[in-house]
Amino acid sequence: MKILFILTYVPYPLNSGGNQATFNMIDNLRNSNDISILCYLRYGSDIKAYEQLKTVWPDVTFYSCSSKELSGPAASYELTMPNTLSCRIFNYVQNSMERKIKRRMYRQQTRAIISRQKQDDYLKENSTLFHLRTDYPPEFQNMVWEVSRKGFDVVQVEFYESMSLVYLLPDDVKKVFVHHEIRYVRHENELSLFHYVSPYELARFRYLKDMETMTLARYDHIIVLTEVDKEILLADNPNLDIYVSPAVVAMPDTYLPFVHKNPEIKRLVFVGSGDHFPNADGVLWFCEAVMPLLKDMGIDVSLDIVGVWRSKIRKKVMSVCDKANFTGFVDDLPAFLNDKVSIVPIRIGSGMRMKILDSIVSASPIVTTAKGCEGLPFKDGEDYLIADEPEAFAQAVAEILKDESLQERLSLRIQENMRSSFDFDNLKKRRIDFYKSI
Repeated sequence: MKILFILTYVPYPLNSGGNQATFNMIDNLRNSNDISILCYLRYGSDIKAYEQLKTVWPDVTFYSCSSKELSGPAASYELTMPNTLSCRIFNYVQNSMERKIKRRMYRQQTRAIISRQKQDDYLKENSTLFHLRTDYPPEFQNMVWEVSRKGFDVVQVEFYESMSLVYLLPDDVKKVFVHHEIRYVRHENELSLFHYVSPYELARFRYLKDMETMTLARYDHIIVLTEVDKEILLADNPNLDIYVSPAVVAMPDTYLPFVHKNPEIKRLVFVGSGDHFPNADGVLWFCEAVMPLLKDMGIDVSLDIVGVWRSKIRKKVMSVCDKANFTGFVDDLPAFLNDKVSIVPIRIGSGMRMKILDSIVSASPIVTTAKGCEGLPFKDGEDYLIADEPEAFAQAVAEILKDESLQERLSLRIQENMRSSFDFDNLKKRRIDFYKSI
């Protein structure tokens, strides 16, 4: 079978759950299929990763299109002001004044929990309901048009931002879309957190939901990662052809054993990049709403945050939580998690949280929200502890920190259940069977 994967990121190196899932899937398929990959390179680091991947997969055909701003932020193709000297001076003065105002406001902030209105402002500033980046430059769209007409049996597109590329694909090819996160579910979650939803915000949510549903209908087949996401999509459009195939992530032959921790040292850990806003929202919510409650209980605990986080959000977190420690990437994630309690305070999104699987492999007991473990085949109180409100989440964290036998029981049981639910060979076979069926 001749398959083209259109990727707007490079699935290499294997430093994230998303990269692992895409890499493992293609790595398995290339042994028995003719695989081609079309990549959009946004950043300078993408070029290095792209060249490395070409050496790892010498039997794969590669196509690429580069952003015009590889050394800077992701390219945006919206109308901008003319780059005249007067405009640059105006922008400099404006930015300087904004920085001064922000610094003055920052100095005036206390370490108390921020107001609900300020939470609303932060949510709205970062919500994809208002800040969508779903368009690509004409050069990349032209390449999608041309390459997809090279006689492929299947063309596969992944991630919401790339969904509209279906309008460029030929009619005589099977079109597959992998929906890692249902965007209108994420928007609905965000709206539920707003203190007040305006008519404009509600109308925009409905419009984007309709656009997402209609665009999905143009694909022949849709792959989702959980049964929950399948049920949601079918409730809104019963005619969609949806296949459930969890992310294919290689698991070790042996999981780490539970480590009996020093009861005097209490450390929590969160795994995830701050560039993904649901992660930033979850960490901020935990630091603002839960950590003070733990302090009131007399529990002195620190929080390690693993992953890449920009300076702006790091400062925001540390302004409300002096116990937060940003580690960046760690060389041996399982070993780092092994003697800590994992928290997954996610409130926004859909799909599958790879951070849960990382914690299971590492024998790190888990406290999560219902959203954080949505779609996973594990049970509250038996495999991990689930809590959604700040008081309940704080109580669950306190309970698990104080009871080492509970930590061990949860860690070992969820490892047993994971071996049967996420068998690597079975997951690979499910995905291969899907391609054979179409």
